[in-house]
Amino acid sequence: MTGTFQLLTEADGEDCMSRARVFEWHKRFAEGTESVKDDDHPGRPRTAVTDDNIEKVRDVIRKERWLGVQAVAWTGKVFNKF
Repeated sequence: MTGTFQLLTEADGEDCMSRARVFEWHKRFAEGTESVKDDDHPGRPRTAVTDDNIEKVRDVIRKERWLGVQAVAWTGKVFNKF
């Protein structure tokens, strides 16, 4: 298993995933996993991209064109609380 991590480190250098992640994914593939997608996590998603939220952010952009990207992103987070 350490050989796999060594090969990835040689190929990717500083961009290589951590040793722990390499071991985790190596185990997953050894157990038959065929996809590189993470498993679903229980509970509320970290982001909520819905048609309603997209429209709300578009409205803010149309009305307040002077706002920067960070302000619009923050506004989207506020909308998710209501």
